[in-house]
Amino acid sequence: MDDKDHAKLKDELNEIKECQELRVCDVITLARVLNIKQSSTGCKLEFVFEREDLENVFEVICSRY
Repeated sequence: MDDKDHAKLKDELNEIKECQELRVCDVITLARVLNIKQSSTGCKLEFVFEREDLENVFEVICSRY
């Protein structure tokens, strides 16, 4: 999986209300996971987070990307 474009996505996520309370490292993680999700066409992936708050934010922003 390729996640090289996560830096641009991180900047976009920083502007989203749901991400503004997260730590910088959490936003970077979400950007990388979203980038992997976007580049995984044809694959069925399931993302599981250790922290419920990150998983909730991921579900919210997935509908936007």
